[in-house]
Amino acid sequence: MMALKAIDQQIFDWIYTVADGLGFDVYDFLPQYEVAYPFVVIGEVQVVPRQVKHRTLGTLHVRLDLWAEQESRRQISDMTEDLMEQLSGWAELDSRWVKMAISNSTKRLLSDTSTDKPLWHGVLDLEFNIH
Repeated sequence: MMALKAIDQQIFDWIYTVADGLGFDVYDFLPQYEVAYPFVVIGEVQVVPRQVKHRTLGTLHVRLDLWAEQESRRQISDMTEDLMEQLSGWAELDSRWVKMAISNSTKRLLSDTSTDKPLWHGVLDLEFNIH
């Protein structure tokens, strides 16, 4: 019998599938080698459990970082919006249902000059309620 995946891995896998399905290159780390822009990095996942009778509910906090070249601001804006839209509905994971708490989730677009060429850095800090 295969063990059930932890809830943090379940949401990671779901977000990866959604982002990949939108045609985005997706990584679970910031690539240290040359990759094509744009791309998505699924970053930290925090689980804040809350025990209710015989079930564990609570919230999940997930950070997504999106990177695009400087001349692609519209593209990074569209990508962050597409991800917010696709992730905002109900999702059935392996062991629980989750739904994004839109009012507790944020989207930021930042100019990034940490590399030799200027980039756009989109940041999604998402909160999901576990049901």
